[in-house]
Amino acid sequence: MNIVRHYLPLLYCLLLCSVLMSCEQNATLHSGSYKEAVESANDLNDESFESAGLLNMYDESVVEQERAEPQEPVAGYATTSTSSTTVNQNVTTSSTPKKTAKKIIKNANVRCQVDDIGIAYKQINALVAKHQAYISKEEQNNRGRRANYDFTIRVPFERFDTLLSELSKVAIQVDYKNVNARDVTEEFVDIKARLQTKRALEARYIDILKKADSVKDMLTVEKQLQVVREEIEAKEGRLRYLSDQVGQSTIKIKVYQLLHKETSVKASFLRRVKNSFYNGWEGLLEFFVEIVTIWPFILFLLLLMFFIAWLLRRRRKRKHKERLELKERGRDDSRKDDSLRNDS
Repeated sequence: MNIVRHYLPLLYCLLLCSVLMSCEQNATLHSGSYKEAVESANDLNDESFESAGLLNMYDESVVEQERAEPQEPVAGYATTSTSSTTVNQNVTTSSTPKKTAKKIIKNANVRCQVDDIGIAYKQINALVAKHQAYISKEEQNNRGRRANYDFTIRVPFERFDTLLSELSKVAIQVDYKNVNARDVTEEFVDIKARLQTKRALEARYIDILKKADSVKDMLTVEKQLQVVREEIEAKEGRLRYLSDQVGQSTIKIKVYQLLHKETSVKASFLRRVKNSFYNGWEGLLEFFVEIVTIWPFILFLLLLMFFIAWLLRRRRKRKHKERLELKERGRDDSRKDDSLRNDS
């Protein structure tokens, strides 16, 4: 009994040490699993992985798990080996690349001459409505003896060639026609694959965020999650732009009408006088505009002229004053001579 009492404190100490060691081991395992989850999520951030490869990795892990865990045969289902073979077949089928439809952006630039600009304007608007297109930009200007109309037309991809052909028929002469087709299929597929990988990474970070215990870990994961979401938004924007450019092709067409000289020659006398008066008035306004443009030089000349005039006026006053002084001196001298004569 004395021996038991003697070793009882030692037993308590050993029991306490074992409890502390088990707690420390659990904490280490927990922190290690969290770090492994973060590192695996960061590994997903490498954009060189495509979505198909990510899915294949997941399927292979499922196959390995099923191979490691023995299963009992169940009625109506195949054994473990059969299940593994079926999963491998599914992995092979899913890893087979699917054929993607071509993504082509088509643009055209046309300049042509028409007989009547008004009629051509109505015909172009009718063709645009017929082919379910729309005019995104329209500009009219008259330069010299030429009336011009510039159109920017967005048309569905499948109606591009038909509309372009019918627009060319409106003209009496086509000066030039340039058609450009750019294949963006590779860029389209690459962005979709990267976007799918980023979304998988976002889901992984969200899962890690739910398991985070400390505030520091939560802030770190949220920072990485924000970066991933910004990249997702940028790629989604680029994907929407490419989809719009592929779905709606662009036609830029310039039509013009030549205005003949005979039209102005046959004008009446009063109309020519009116035009001359208008041109003279415009010339006068242009003259005043030019004067306003060179106002610093005019101001400098005015100041210079005022300074020269002030100097001349000052000089004249000085000479006039000198003349008056000479006259006064002459008068004084004559008075002195007269007084001397009288005295003598």
